[in-house]
Amino acid sequence: DYLHHGVGGAPLSAEGVAAVCDFLDEHASGKVLVHCRKGVRAAMLVLLHQARTEGWTADETLERGQEIGLNLVGGPRLMVENY
Repeated sequence: DYLHHGVGGAPLSAEGVAAVCDFLDEHASGKVLVHCRKGVRAAMLVLLHQARTEGWTADETLERGQEIGLNLVGGPRLMVENY
């Protein structure tokens, strides 16, 4: 299966995040490749999926992202705080 969800320069929409999370849930038993041109947005979507699955707060999500080496400033931080 393939899901194209462009994130570009616009903020992520709740519907877009939900679509990506639903796709990841549907394919949880297999391997899924999530990518983007710069890498940060793809990593943020996977982090948001994990946060949604685990019920993490925004602070917990930011902490987990920093633990795995994500630079959570500016736009990426806003993504987490808004979702």
